[in-house]
Amino acid sequence: DAGYDLRGRALSAYYLRSLHVSPPEAGPAANVPGRIVAYNPDTEVLVLQDMQYTSQREFMQELRSVRWDGGDRVVPLARKALPPYTGDIVEDQNRLFFDYYPESGNWTIGQTRVGVSGQFSNVTTLQPGSSWGYLLGADEGVAWLVLGSQVIARYDFNNEPPQLRDYAQTMHMPTGLRFGSTAAYAPLGYAGLLVMPYEEG
Repeated sequence: DAGYDLRGRALSAYYLRSLHVSPPEAGPAANVPGRIVAYNPDTEVLVLQDMQYTSQREFMQELRSVRWDGGDRVVPLARKALPPYTGDIVEDQNRLFFDYYPESGNWTIGQTRVGVSGQFSNVTTLQPGSSWGYLLGADEGVAWLVLGSQVIARYDFNNEPPQLRDYAQTMHMPTGLRFGSTAAYAPLGYAGLLVMPYEEG
């Protein structure tokens, strides 16, 4: 728990509870330090993104892992500082991908792994180039990035350093990404649908 102020209010405004579909029933509410990013029910490790404002009217962000069994309490495990202007965070099994703009430098992709005890690995980073972009998705250690507005690039973080696997040009800015059994699908609005088959082998 994040604790309480002098009036008994939770210092963290986030609460989490499980929802059983059949029969419909909600579990107890647990006060958690941030918004949910990922959860592994096998290890009961829950990862949260916490943002706190400082006395200098700035803010800091970090990843926080806790153990949660579905009850009304969590057990703190580990924390990892994030760059101040972190954007999207995408879960990929035991990995987390995030993007940010450093104070000096180009748009950057970061990756950290989450261990079975909730610990975070060192961050692997990649700067795809000088253009702007955003993180579209991730699957099996491969980050799918939009470069500019009309290129989807796949970078393999299973290699060190990460390597460009391939890319595809599009007629419109991708608005999402869905993974199928043999290919990934990116809707392009009025321009249709981009189908990107997975690499053989």
